[in-house]
Amino acid sequence: MKKDVVLQNSLPLVAALEQIAHCKSCTSISEHASRTPIKCIKYAGSLVAISVNLATCHTCGDYKPH
Repeated sequence: MKKDVVLQNSLPLVAALEQIAHCKSCTSISEHASRTPIKCIKYAGSLVAISVNLATCHTCGDYKPH
């Protein structure tokens, strides 16, 4: 699955989004830096992704290589 990631101008945000782009639970990352720009299936409990924020993705840790 290809994820469309449009990175913002903020360097910390760019680094965070690059990490999350490798997450197996993330289905997409919005180009708009709103409060919930990331679609995730892990927290949804189903195959229908829900919107979560960047902090939620970092606490999950599924983006880390195993």
